[in-house]
Amino acid sequence: MLLSGLTTTKNYAQSGKIFPKIDQRVEFLNIVYYLATDAQIVANPFYFNQVEQYFKPFKKHSCLSYLQEIIRTYQKDSIDIKEWELPSLAVHLNHEMMPAKFTQNKNEIDAWDNRRLVNDKKLTKLLTAFYRQTNVKGFFESQKAYFTAIENQFLQDSVSIDGTWLANYFSLPKSEEYYPIHSLLFGNQAYMRTNFSYQFRHSFTLFGCEKHDHKGMPQCNKTANYHWALLHESIHCYANQIIEADTTTWKKIGLQLLSVQGVMPKVQRTFYGNWRYILYETLVRAIAIKYAQAHQSDLTLINADIEQQKKLGFVWMPDFLACLNRYEQGKNEYKNLMNFSAEMQSFFKNHVSLNK
Repeated sequence: MLLSGLTTTKNYAQSGKIFPKIDQRVEFLNIVYYLATDAQIVANPFYFNQVEQYFKPFKKHSCLSYLQEIIRTYQKDSIDIKEWELPSLAVHLNHEMMPAKFTQNKNEIDAWDNRRLVNDKKLTKLLTAFYRQTNVKGFFESQKAYFTAIENQFLQDSVSIDGTWLANYFSLPKSEEYYPIHSLLFGNQAYMRTNFSYQFRHSFTLFGCEKHDHKGMPQCNKTANYHWALLHESIHCYANQIIEADTTTWKKIGLQLLSVQGVMPKVQRTFYGNWRYILYETLVRAIAIKYAQAHQSDLTLINADIEQQKKLGFVWMPDFLACLNRYEQGKNEYKNLMNFSAEMQSFFKNHVSLNK
């Protein structure tokens, strides 16, 4: 499935650059939320003055009334649906703002693949009706030059990820495609996923900007804000499948790692305080360090990163990096990182036994 923004996934991959793009599905739901709540504070007054002008005649639409009910229901639990629930719905829509077809992990529900709102058939039916009856497509067409200008600005400050190095290091096909998205209305920061099958998914990070100039151009230090996340999520596209290929063994190891002295207090209030994500993050953060080493980054910064990972709960990071050295030196034997799984599992088991 292609993103419904201005650039197709094919062109996205060919550009050699990774940067946040405008996704019209996200912007559509931003607009609907704005109209339903009549929000007083938006991150981009220039753009939403135009939104207000265009959509003012439609503020009594039944779609907005129903969304207001949903918003109030979530607010009882102190949840603002514009932060994650609506973006999660957006990435489950097609380019006509209708629900697309996805599957779930056959063994367990993926919490990041949030389908609560997309499963509300009344809501999705009303959203499709609103999209067609108000000619949202025509509004977005009128904003095409503006959207392109924003994407070109991000392109100029984009991050070059050495995809060839990542592909060679893992020697595996990706099990995910990653898309960073820029939100024009609110300063959202969110992570979402859509599972197309047990073996493949799309993942998204949603970035916002709290300050825009008088022409509606984002005023963010984009490279500084996004570089870590863009590399990090690009590595996830290769790394996650290694854990998913043998969840029975890896689950035992992940739970044991969380029981290592001093680890749980550091991770229990983070999203990686569970067996699956502590392993995802271990692999990704270690290989991000390997990436920095391979690209001759500042050694002082690399060592500081290793120490930071230890402080965050990944106390095994220096030793795990040494374990990965064996993979790099024996690449002809292992062929790909999946084939090195048994050695990584042995490393973690030994680490646990030595640090109970």
